[in-house]
Amino acid sequence: MDSEVYVYSLKDTLSCLKIANIPYRCLYASDLGVYLNGCLHWIAKRKQFAPVDIIAFDNTEKEFREMPQPVNLGEGANMTFGLLGGKLSILCDFFQKGSELWVMGKYGVADSWIKLVSMVRGFLPRAPTSRVLCFSENGKLLLKDGKDPILYDPKTAKVWIIKY
Repeated sequence: MDSEVYVYSLKDTLSCLKIANIPYRCLYASDLGVYLNGCLHWIAKRKQFAPVDIIAFDNTEKEFREMPQPVNLGEGANMTFGLLGGKLSILCDFFQKGSELWVMGKYGVADSWIKLVSMVRGFLPRAPTSRVLCFSENGKLLLKDGKDPILYDPKTAKVWIIKY
């Protein structure tokens, strides 16, 4: 289940460096990852039926590390990454329970995760197709699902699909 990792550089000329075989498999092949604090982050698993991990590749140190998840997140969620206000965010879909949006308040600190929104079951298609774009000052959440942007008001649980 190991993955091979290659780092490409365009600094002076195109170069390629094989970092290592890592004991993870990235879950969503189309996911390019989220770049923050000099690290590229992915959602991955060590084994087929293991819980998901958040892994980060430190571009300076050329090494991988696991990142802490929200302490009381629970298991069985599909997750997608994003950046909200310059902070790492996770949109979790719990199938029967609904969805939750979490933001890491202080980078790398497990108990700094804050749950911003709990969403009713069924309003969003399943992650990993949904992406959080922004959280407005008036409390509405803008998401992208496949092709259409979606506006969600957590106070009223109303959803608007934005056609363009």
